[in-house]
Amino acid sequence: MYFYERVLAPELEVSGVKVHSFTVVEDFEAGRWDYELVLMQAQKGRRFLNGRLEISFSVSDQQELKRISLKELSDKVPSGFKFRYFQTIKGTFKLPANITVDEVIIDLKVKGDRWYKAQQLEQRYDWRALIEKDAADFTEFDKPVPAGN
Repeated sequence: MYFYERVLAPELEVSGVKVHSFTVVEDFEAGRWDYELVLMQAQKGRRFLNGRLEISFSVSDQQELKRISLKELSDKVPSGFKFRYFQTIKGTFKLPANITVDEVIIDLKVKGDRWYKAQQLEQRYDWRALIEKDAADFTEFDKPVPAGN
């Protein structure tokens, strides 16, 4: 039903940026994790859209919960995005041995202009679901629960 609604009634879709998919794959030989984030826009009225991006992890470190930014785990981290239809962002990171990851948190912020309203989006992914599920199956159609619900 969701697919047909997007095709037949794109005006019902919210304008702006959204996370299409996020995948994480462990590279055992290199001792790191590879990630891929795909951002996209609604189908109607597409113009160049730019904004800020932050990826962080909710982790348990010896019974203490905290949030670690991807910037602390990787040398090359994108801080923004700019695209018209979609953008794929790839990278790698290394996790310290003494932490347990609970969630991956993706924060997107778009400044408003004459075509778009300002937008702030937080998307959360359960770490176990990301590493146990086949990467090709985890897309926007899985509809993870938005933060605050």
